[in-house]
Amino acid sequence: MVEVLYAGFECAAKSDWKAYTPAPKAPSNYKDPDKISRYVAEATAKAETEAKFKPLAGYVEKAVMLLASGEKLQGGSGAEVYSWLSQYIKDRRDNYGVTTFQIFGIHLRSRFHHCAVDAAVAGTFEGSWGFFAKEFNSPLALRETIQLLDPVRMIFGGEYEDSAVFSLLPLIDDKTDYRGVDGEAVLVRTLVERFGLADPPL
Repeated sequence: MVEVLYAGFECAAKSDWKAYTPAPKAPSNYKDPDKISRYVAEATAKAETEAKFKPLAGYVEKAVMLLASGEKLQGGSGAEVYSWLSQYIKDRRDNYGVTTFQIFGIHLRSRFHHCAVDAAVAGTFEGSWGFFAKEFNSPLALRETIQLLDPVRMIFGGEYEDSAVFSLLPLIDDKTDYRGVDGEAVLVRTLVERFGLADPPL
């Protein structure tokens, strides 16, 4: 039995994000104090924007999991959803005979890595069943039964810029509001269904 889940994430920078990020420095050939200040200010603003996606410097503020039917299973912080999903997968295997989980999400591997770090910081991390089964050297059975899939990467065949996600909207439904963590999960579900990415197809 295959169970398909859809994930959405919303990240934020921690108040002390600078403690986990190298301080920007202007190139050594910059001599003008104004240019140096401007460069450092722009680099700092960029670093703050990117900090939310880096474990320790940022955190997953909100996460959500949807069933293939669209029913919302769980919402909460990244740490909370990570811990909940660990137990959910264990229970579904034991009680319902689920043999394969396909979990779809945008930048899914890095987002789950982020959630795992958040859970570790919160003291709730349980990694024994191998969330990153397809990425790390977990037992073959885990690599086959927990699949972390990025629908946008599957469509484009590799790495992509975030702008690529928006280029897909006219192909599905450009009238729907996909903003926010719930909207992202709905977008993921729509992409998987529109392009037939689940296996077996839904």
